[in-house]
Amino acid sequence: MIHLQGDNGNAIVTFNPAKSYQSLVVSSSSLVGGNSCSVYLDSSSTGNIKDGLYEGGTYIPGTQSASFTFPGSDTSINGR
Repeated sequence: MIHLQGDNGNAIVTFNPAKSYQSLVVSSSSLVGGNSCSVYLDSSSTGNIKDGLYEGGTYIPGTQSASFTFPGSDTSINGR
């Protein structure tokens, strides 16, 4: 499971892919220049899952893998 959380503590996305992955592309209106974001891995959630995306429920944090601030409109981040 991968979880992206904004600097305000709000969830941007909680996703559990069906297959192994090496990279992930996320597009959200929350990801704008000057905003910060943290990436958590090995998390869990009690929310409802549909097509790998969780909605509602309680998010249980895992290990923080990366944290970054978007400097502009196009940012690439390498984490774990």
